[in-house]
Amino acid sequence: MKIRKVEIQQQEFKKDKFEQVRNSVSEYDKHGNLVKEIEYNSDSTFKTYETYAFDRNNHEIEHCTFDKFGKITQKTISKYDNLDDKREELIYNANNELQERVEFVYDNFGQKTEENSFNKEGILKEKTVFKYDRKGSLIERSIFDENQKLIYSRKYTYFYN
Repeated sequence: MKIRKVEIQQQEFKKDKFEQVRNSVSEYDKHGNLVKEIEYNSDSTFKTYETYAFDRNNHEIEHCTFDKFGKITQKTISKYDNLDDKREELIYNANNELQERVEFVYDNFGQKTEENSFNKEGILKEKTVFKYDRKGSLIERSIFDENQKLIYSRKYTYFYN
């Protein structure tokens, strides 16, 4: 049995009492893919929503964000290769102008090794490098800025029985 819909009510303890901070509803298709997320303000008024579209292989190919008036604020188009690896994301603004392009690089084992973000002029603005151990587990994620300066690093250590 697949999940069709999830409703979330988030509260936080503030000033000696719980306050409603977020309400959201998530809807799924028959394959279990998230197709719509609706978010409400703490007073239950409509805030924003997002939609997701998938191809016949269940790859997310489009993700759109809308404001409270139903106007699109951002659209992301994803492209995949014949090995089912995501190769590119194109991110557009509310005027359907390209703002960013993200390129994905994989090794011979199908593991993502790089994620390169380019601005609308095609200039590299950020590069993420992924490293794996012999078992295929992610051991390091490093982010570099446009000058190839390391700005973030996370290392993973796994313990096996």
